[in-house]
Amino acid sequence: MPIIAVSLIEGRDPDTIRRLQDALHDAAVRTLGVPEDTVKVIIRPIPPELWCSGGETIAERRQRETIA
Repeated sequence: MPIIAVSLIEGRDPDTIRRLQDALHDAAVRTLGVPEDTVKVIIRPIPPELWCSGGETIAERRQRETIA
């Protein structure tokens, strides 16, 4: 049973998330040759205040880029 887990910064619209789920599901079925009902796709939306890269949160980076 393949489990595909993706963490994304929250804020994407539900249609975009659904298309990603479909694409990941279809790719796993096609590539791994597994039954469709065995593929699990988990999308974890992460608030930008909790996602840090390079010592700066995404929220801080967005704020800095808006000011500049």
